[in-house]
Amino acid sequence: MTRLMIAVVCVAVIVSGCMSGASDYVPDFLTFKKLKVVELSPEDLSEWLLIGVGEAVVDQKENALILGEGHASKGITLVSPHSYGNHVILSFEIRPMSYEGVSTVFLSASDLVTMGDLKVTDDHLGNFNFWTEGRVQNYLFSYHNGYFDSKPYIMKNPGLKEVATASDEIPAAKTFKVEVGRRGRRLWIKIDDKLVVKGRDKNRGGLPPGRIGFRLRGHGAGAYRCLIRNVVISEG
Repeated sequence: MTRLMIAVVCVAVIVSGCMSGASDYVPDFLTFKKLKVVELSPEDLSEWLLIGVGEAVVDQKENALILGEGHASKGITLVSPHSYGNHVILSFEIRPMSYEGVSTVFLSASDLVTMGDLKVTDDHLGNFNFWTEGRVQNYLFSYHNGYFDSKPYIMKNPGLKEVATASDEIPAAKTFKVEVGRRGRRLWIKIDDKLVVKGRDKNRGGLPPGRIGFRLRGHGAGAYRCLIRNVVISEG
């Protein structure tokens, strides 16, 4: 059997294995490294830690999670219970229920001092500076900027250090698919399967492993809500 035939058979075996179960493995063809793929249901997401004034409610009819701010909210963040490594991809479908809000994602969120889990006090109200100043480090992926423009961008915290900003504005859509990811220090955002911005952390190796977070911030009246579904996390 030739090397080409062996490679084809291996790919077929790997792909066929990915067709069963909510958690399985698929190959990353850039490095031919297997990625563990986990599909998260709305019920799974509702078990994540909600930071700030708001709610995370399962909508059975839409098969989705409704993430929404509460009265006098300073922003809400839904944080994963587990940390993920330096090769992680998050994809999901989202429907903002109004345009005037900001939707972002954090990857690799951890404590800057201990390099371990985040420490959130009980009186934390969801302020954005918790994620951008002090002891918290992360990569910030902004894909819906209803207050300002629609240029997606990537930043590194603490300090809101710009990594990359898209050259073009992205038209608003009722429902769209988002992918954010990192492979070492390489970072990117895709919207509806189109690569819209990519960049690279200047520091060798990038940030250590950390949590994933969905963040929403509206105009402060508790009106900003989003529908989120088809969430998939791939990790290598």
